[in-house]
Amino acid sequence: MTGTVIRQLDDSTAHEFDSLPDPLGVRAAHPLTRHRPDWQRVALRDGRIVARAAWWGGPDDTEPLCVDRLDMAEGETEAAAELLRSAPWQVDIDFSLPPGWREDPDLRTAVEARFTAARAAGYELLVERFTYRWTPGCGLSERPGRLVFGAEPDDAVFFDALRRIHSATLDAHALKAVEEGGVDKAAQEELDFFRWCPSPRE
Repeated sequence: MTGTVIRQLDDSTAHEFDSLPDPLGVRAAHPLTRHRPDWQRVALRDGRIVARAAWWGGPDDTEPLCVDRLDMAEGETEAAAELLRSAPWQVDIDFSLPPGWREDPDLRTAVEARFTAARAAGYELLVERFTYRWTPGCGLSERPGRLVFGAEPDDAVFFDALRRIHSATLDAHALKAVEEGGVDKAAQEELDFFRWCPSPRE
């Protein structure tokens, strides 16, 4: 048995990324997500892929923003950890987990293997978020008229509102930014994110 070999993919080898199973159903849950081949890496042993990771960013980003895929064969958490440790990008990890993963033994094992690999690579769990999906069948609640929506051309107005929000926030990412650099840092990070989003200012 040979040691682990880490390889970055390219256009000619991108198809190799799909050689491992997808126990969490990430591909099915996010069918429109596309990864750049050069932001995908695999770990091989004896010529067989035993772990894979994919980094994600916006279409105009020159560096990825987060890791959003991490898969491994059974017992290959160290290979997955080495993928993360040796990567040229040290960014956040964003795992999209299926509902009820704690109650399903197979899913729980798969998720905990990812957590183990991430911790071995030096990551710590920051927050668990829940995703809720509105569908037309849910209907719309009554609007009491407390809020008025309108366009605002001045970033300073947004910055002031974000400072006030983050001075009393419970959001884990904002609290981390406040701890590192104060309320202004948290507000600026949020404003920068708004500017990064592709949707129109309106």
